[in-house]
Parts: sequence; structure tokens; C-alpha cells
Amino acid sequence: MTTVEAPRVHRDELPGALAWIRAALWTPEADVSLVPVDRGDPRAGWLARPDGADPELLVPLGPARAAGAVSRRFWDGMPPARRARQWVGEATLRTGLAQRLWPGRVAVLGAAADLADPDCSLLARLAVVLDQPALLAAVTARPSHYNAKPVLQLFDPAGRAVAFAKVAVDVVSASYVHTEIEWLRRAAGAAAPLRAPRLLAAPDWQGRPVAVLEPMDLPRLPRRAPGWAREAVADAVTGLGSRTVVPVAESGPVRRVRADTAVAADPGLDALSDAVVERHGAATVEVGPWHGDLSPWNTASRRDEVLVWDWELAGEGMPVGSDLRHEAVMVATHLRGHSAAAALAPLDLEDPAVALYLLELARRDRHAARAGRTDAEHGLGRAAAARLGQGPDR
Repeated sequence: MTTVEAPRVHRDELPGALAWIRAALWTPEADVSLVPVDRGDPRAGWLARPDGADPELLVPLGPARAAGAVSRRFWDGMPPARRARQWVGEATLRTGLAQRLWPGRVAVLGAAADLADPDCSLLARLAVVLDQPALLAAVTARPSHYNAKPVLQLFDPAGRAVAFAKVAVDVVSASYVHTEIEWLRRAAGAAAPLRAPRLLAAPDWQGRPVAVLEPMDLPRLPRRAPGWAREAVADAVTGLGSRTVVPVAESGPVRRVRADTAVAADPGLDALSDAVVERHGAATVEVGPWHGDLSPWNTASRRDEVLVWDWELAGEGMPVGSDLRHEAVMVATHLRGHSAAAALAPLDLEDPAVALYLLELARRDRHAARAGRTDAEHGLGRAAAARLGQGPDR
């Protein structure tokens, strides 16, 4: 099958979200278009937020059960005010109030045959994969986000949740989805208390991978204090591979920099890696697998287990303890409002494990930037590069 990439979106351009979704979910030849329509238009198939012209979220105008489930996204340590907003959001969608209040609507127009053809429509293809007569889908779409790809929340015609699907749209997002697929397969045998979503299928679509995951029953109320089993969860992640002691120059971050710059030259990133090796070349570090984004919003405690999702940044060869270090940084930047520079400032550069963690942050930021995406909101990768003694040099 021919590989097709969704339009690349840069932050200095107006993101054509509807065109981006259309290119991701249907083949170029399909007679299908997505158009914003007025409230009350009988052709509307989705509610759109913030608006129909450039939506970040599409909610199916179908069974209220499906609409309500779209807002049921709870995680460990969610601030009470935000949790309350989620409850209100779920209630307004389930009762139909949002359908009356949200102004944005989007219609799917086109040939009925193409909409139902698994060779033309990803939704039709996934219905076959999941053995469903048809599927409804909520679509999260942020084309300019650093790890941008459509994420589909899939429902059967009665509104029961059946799966999530992550859809690769270009080379960078394909690497994320491939990683998610690989690590979900590994995590199927993870030690308690870690529990990852079950991988239901991994079909290709337009030459790119799709990860189809089971829906997870997230608790509406916090079941444990935030971080109650973080060390045990991090240890379980590390247990998904081997722990070894290696020289800094043979660690995962340095090896990935070499691989990335062999594909696309990046003198600035090479210089960062060389500086880390030069500074710590005589040192050895204990390395193993890490999740890569073990943040509160990617976990939820349920009974005696911790649900952990979003494995797309997982990898081998990271200094043991990197997941806990990263969680502390993400809490500081995303929940406490600290700048990335302030969150990274206390880290000790004399510790080779810290230097390698910062190098990995800088490397994956550059990896996303090659597709025109940067972390403009928090700038963690740029702050990591600066902390290592070199600016972003893009």
C-alpha cells in the first residue's frame, strides 16, 4: 500500500485540523470531506470543541452513553477542581446539555460506499478488526502538538466503549506508535502493581501503524494517595528488560543520538552528546527500560493496581531511576507552574545519570522538531539542552 502522510503542520501556520483528520482517516481517493456545519444541521455527525472550523476534540452526536464517556478521563493526583470539571463535562455530555450548548458541529460528507469501505475508511477497517458492524469515534486532534497524531475513542453503535486507537500520520508519529505497540506487548507480562492496556490489534493504514488498545475503566474518585506505588511501578517497568552496567558512551541516550544524527545531521545534538561523553566518559551507569512519561496524567490507581498508559516514549538503556526523576520534573512544570529551566535547575550535572536523562530530553525534542513540532508550551527539551551547557541551536 502506498504510504501517505498527513499534511505537516508548523506552529507558525494555521493548523488545518479538519484536513489533517481527513487525510489520516480516509484514503486520498475516497470521496469524503469533513465540513463545519451549523447547530441544527441534520448532517452533523460530531460535536466540535472549541469550534467546527478548527477542532481539537470531536464528540460523536450519537448515543449519550458514548458522548459521556469522552469526558471520563481521570488520573492519579488530578486536582479536585479539574476532577469536578470532568464530572460536570461527563454529565453535560451524557444528559444532552452539551449538545444544546456547544456551538461547533462537523459533518462527514461523501459517498456512502467509500465511508463503508475498509479499503477507504480507517473507521470501517477498524470495525472489521474489532468485529463490529460499525463504529462511532471521538477524535482528539492537535496537529501542531509535539507528538501529534489522531487518537480515536471507539464505541459500538449502542455507545459502549470498545477500544482506543492511535493513528500514525508521518515518520515521527509512526515511530511513536511502533514504540507503543512494542512496549504494550512487553507490558502484558508486567509485575504487579503495574497494569498496562491490552493491545487488541496493530493494523497498518496507508503504510503507517495503528495501535488499537482496550478501553480502561478509570476510577472517578481517587483510590490512593498520588504516588502511592510509584517506586514499585518504576521497578516493574525496569523489569520489562535487562538491567546492565555500561559505560556512558554505550548508554541508550548516546546510542539513540548516533542513530538519529545518522539519519538527519544535527551538529548541535552531536555536540551535546559529545560533551556528555567527554565529561562522564570514564563513568559507568546502571541502565534498563523506562516508560519515558510516567506522569500522574498517564496513571490511575484502581484497587491494588496502577493503570499505566501512553507508552510511546518508552525505551531501553536509560539510567535506572529516570522515570521517577522525570515524574518530578513533569509535576513541577505541568501541575505546579514552574518553568522547565526552574524544574531542571536542581539536577546535579556531575551525576552521569542526570546528564543522560537531560540528553534524552533534548534528543526527543529534536526528533519531534524534524516533523515541524516543538514543545512550545513548556520547552523541556530546549531547557535540557541549555542545562547541559548548550542552547537549542535550531
